[in-house]
Amino acid sequence: MIMCTLDVETLVGEEHPARLFWGFLERVDLSEFAAGVRSREGTAGRPGTDPRLLIAIWLYAYSRGIGSAREVSRQMEWEPGFRWLAAMEVINHHTLSDFRVAHQAALERLFGEVLGLFEHEGWIRLERVMQDGTKIRAQCGASSFRGRESLERHLERAREHVRRVSASSEEEPRRQRARERGAREREERIEQALEQWRRLKETKQQDKKSYQPKVSLTEPEARIMKTSEGGLVPCYNVQVSTDAGHGLIVDTAVTTEVNDHHQLVGAMERVEERFRRRPGQVVADGDYTTNRSVVAMAQRGIDFYGSWSRAAGRGGWRSHQAPEFRKEAFRYHADGDRYECPAGKFLDFSGRQVQANGTVQRFYRSPTEQCRGCEHYAECVRGKTRRGRVVTHQEVIVEVEQFRRKMETAEAQRIYRQRSEVAEFPFAWFKSFFRLRRFHVRGRAKAGMEALWVSLTFNLLRYFQLQRQRMTPAAA
Repeated sequence: MIMCTLDVETLVGEEHPARLFWGFLERVDLSEFAAGVRSREGTAGRPGTDPRLLIAIWLYAYSRGIGSAREVSRQMEWEPGFRWLAAMEVINHHTLSDFRVAHQAALERLFGEVLGLFEHEGWIRLERVMQDGTKIRAQCGASSFRGRESLERHLERAREHVRRVSASSEEEPRRQRARERGAREREERIEQALEQWRRLKETKQQDKKSYQPKVSLTEPEARIMKTSEGGLVPCYNVQVSTDAGHGLIVDTAVTTEVNDHHQLVGAMERVEERFRRRPGQVVADGDYTTNRSVVAMAQRGIDFYGSWSRAAGRGGWRSHQAPEFRKEAFRYHADGDRYECPAGKFLDFSGRQVQANGTVQRFYRSPTEQCRGCEHYAECVRGKTRRGRVVTHQEVIVEVEQFRRKMETAEAQRIYRQRSEVAEFPFAWFKSFFRLRRFHVRGRAKAGMEALWVSLTFNLLRYFQLQRQRMTPAAA
């Protein structure tokens, strides 16, 4: 052991991230984070830690790839950046953990205010926005997923445990209250899991009767998703919109949807609400490129670029009919809006259906008596059906046809090739530098807040880099 005199101010240099974070936070309004801090007569108080300090600590922690409140508290005893921020003090991990998830509205407003500063300085123009998503693991394992009957049994046991703990009075009062709180929280989580099970059952469109969903006991809102690393694990789907100009994140959201088919419209609405204007262009991969997304972007006046994947086997390659009686052998008559089969019989329009991706299918049906009397019935109408032949025809959507023609041009392909280097760059930082491969909190709302913390950290580090690049030529 040695005793020495230490100048805390010399622990970090002028360009150290801890000093940069602290200096930037002096430029923004953080009063909303302190709105709940009040002195109350007659009640025990809590440590009055400055919200600016706690924000700076979490930003610096994520920049070092630390998401555990306990680890942050441990490193505050020796790590120079933490020691400089906290002036050699150590903050309890409970205080750090509670603060991270206690100010959702204030954190969202801070994120928006920072983006406003970036826009004012010319770093964000919204001329072109890249949209992408990634899967980040939830705080639960696949073995925690249960069906309805198992959830009901666990709920009954949890309620019985709450009754036993409430009836017990042998322990010290503070410990007794802690046990009661833990028992009630477990009961609430299982109740939430049952509610999530009912929602999944109701929203299922196909095979609704036989579909038996499973929900996690510890993380009811998590869903089993396929990740880029391979395999199916409990995850949340993190959606990020990135401005292509300087690679700054302009929107972050966490969803429980297993794919990205319906995420583009919501992302553009959030960007418009935050900046009070729409992006000029948006670029996204094939998961976002659906008829519905193409039409929605055209209606909003946003120039959309995406990867259009044409359905394989168009022309009835999966049909049960003989080759000479497949769909391509039927001739369409536009004047009468009907199809003519190879035997010279006509199929009349019977209805239309709008599918989830925005495609509109028109159905043309032949009368049952007409098909039954045809000598080619066995080759033309196969399978278990006893009705006449049905042929579908996809309606032409003007916006989709324009989109397809645009994406065939060299300029559109050049723009689309920029997508991966811009849209996937933040995710590389999230998972490699910030080490956010698994959320450190439970629940979609708290996971969304952690995604905001990481996005804010990414933006500020990127901003510091841009500022250095701007100052370097001037200094030279």
